[in-house]
Amino acid sequence: MAVCTAIQGGLYYSSIWPYLRSLNPETTDIFLGFVMSMYSFGQILSAPLIGYTANKIGTIRPPVIACILCQIVGNVIYFLAQAAPQAYATYVVVLSRFILGIGSVNLVLLDTYASTSSLPRHKSRTISMVTGGVAMGISIGPGTQLFFTPLGKKGIQFFNTTLNVNMYTAPAVAAIFFNIIALICISCIFDEVYAGLNSQPREKLTDTPAKKLKIDWIAIFVCHATGFVHYFTFSHVETLGTNFVMTVMGYSEEAAIQYYSICFTLLSVVELGFYGVYVFGKLEKYGSTRCKCILGLFGFFIFYISTFSWAFLPGEMQTITNFDVQSFRMGNGTEPVGCNIDQYSWCTRVKPVNPWVYMTALSVVIGLSFGILNTTLSTLFSDVLGPKKQGTQMGFFHMTRNNARMLGPLAITSIYESFGPRFAWLLQLTMLSFNLLVFSVFYNRMVPMAFPKHQTHPVDDQELTPTTQKL
Repeated sequence: MAVCTAIQGGLYYSSIWPYLRSLNPETTDIFLGFVMSMYSFGQILSAPLIGYTANKIGTIRPPVIACILCQIVGNVIYFLAQAAPQAYATYVVVLSRFILGIGSVNLVLLDTYASTSSLPRHKSRTISMVTGGVAMGISIGPGTQLFFTPLGKKGIQFFNTTLNVNMYTAPAVAAIFFNIIALICISCIFDEVYAGLNSQPREKLTDTPAKKLKIDWIAIFVCHATGFVHYFTFSHVETLGTNFVMTVMGYSEEAAIQYYSICFTLLSVVELGFYGVYVFGKLEKYGSTRCKCILGLFGFFIFYISTFSWAFLPGEMQTITNFDVQSFRMGNGTEPVGCNIDQYSWCTRVKPVNPWVYMTALSVVIGLSFGILNTTLSTLFSDVLGPKKQGTQMGFFHMTRNNARMLGPLAITSIYESFGPRFAWLLQLTMLSFNLLVFSVFYNRMVPMAFPKHQTHPVDDQELTPTTQKL
């Protein structure tokens, strides 16, 4: 189910920007940020409520089914946007992204199930299996997009209607197919069993168990802050990617889609490979979870340093004008590529980034960093919460991360359009530096909740405090 959900995100990474421009040529970078943020806005509104509902009814099956149905509706709307009048077509995409965001909350439920259905000693590996499924889905998604590229912009007409299955809309059709597979899995295969909860009757498995568990709220705050920076970085990569490749590297629309699809496929293969090594190599036994979180953040830092548009880099960016763009739309000449000096004032001040350096840094460094943080941060947050139902808290944690995915595209595209990629990169470097500092200051508090050594479970009046055991 994690694979089927994540595939849909990967399918849209490279094609959503060209799709918006095909619906309305006047679409701006800032509107792209708005479209991307609506996905996370849907998650933010629904994650705590759906998590609370799952806790209340004592099962995740009905909420997961509801989420999958939302995804089907969202994908259908995304496909139908091409039939809407030009003035409204892009707003139909906004609606579809919002509904898809609501549907993607099933990943929160699967994360929660992974952390509460496993014994503490197996938790890290179990969460890695779920996040590995997500990585597999993300890796399949961009790879699948490559198969749709030959359809081109015209594509295949859909039953003599104004609808076309082309390289922009085929991902929505494929996503619906994967939604159906997920429905079959949750309905016929999934067996919901919990083994990692504090022992209480099923009806009492809520967010406030009878045994008092004292949570370190500072540790919770640091986890939330790290999750915010983690997903802010993710929103940067997924939002600016195709635009950055077209503008700074001078790629055409079709070439940019292919290039970024390859980048994300390689990224996800690296990430999936890490999960495989983590699970089967039992890497949870080596090193502390806290150190691994810091390592993941430092990897992001390396990515932005290595892909920064430094003044000493060789070459100049290729530039175009509005006249070139209008001439191409009227059928004259080939597609103009490069930075539009009538749209961006910074075109002549920014140096081009080497495509091979960017591809390597994105696929290898970001792939490993995502893998490390996806595994260790969720594990650490679950451990800090302690042995109880975690649906609501996980919902709020997911909401924090998706606040980043909502605010990130808006902030990044605004800065990118006004000041260029250098300032967008500097924002990320500043956030990462602050996060690394905070994590280091409160390093000793980033520990799991644990029972006293002489007890298997605490007595009813015994409060549990975080221990300093190695993660």
